[in-house]
Amino acid sequence: MKLSGMICEGDIVLDFRAKTKDEALAVLAQVAAGVLGYDRALSALREREEVVSTGIGNGVALPHIRLDFVDTPVVVFARAQKPVEFGAMDDGPCRLFFLVIGPTGQGVQQKYLQAMGEILQMVRSSLIREGLLAVETAGEAIEMIRGYEDGRSSSPFNRPFSTQVKVLGREIEGHVRGKISSPLAH
Repeated sequence: MKLSGMICEGDIVLDFRAKTKDEALAVLAQVAAGVLGYDRALSALREREEVVSTGIGNGVALPHIRLDFVDTPVVVFARAQKPVEFGAMDDGPCRLFFLVIGPTGQGVQQKYLQAMGEILQMVRSSLIREGLLAVETAGEAIEMIRGYEDGRSSSPFNRPFSTQVKVLGREIEGHVRGKISSPLAH
């Protein structure tokens, strides 16, 4: 299943306001509340962040949790209005947040891991990050993700893909070469 098939417009929040990591987690928990309930979602996210920050760098955070009662992965995308200090690996603040909630069962973890891998690969592209910062609607965010999926070659780790994104009202064509070495090389 493609990432765009795991996220729906109702699971996208654009330009939320948060001054702290905990406030950002609360926004993600609110969106995930339909799956987990708000208190349970916030508690699980806080516990996960205590282990190690899920801020992966270049303004992106990838909080992820696995729960027994989840059958299939759920992906939430949220964009902060202003950068939030999140304890990222590069010490930079985050504006783009992808929450992945997945199952714990051995037979169903593949989709969860696939979603995580897809997100890591996608956000390596500065064009995609810039595009996600510029989209005005949840529908545009999903179209940006679909465009990435459609433009990527069959092997995202060693073959280039071309994409065209609209950033701040202008069309930008990009050619990006993916490499498995670093999750955010671009």
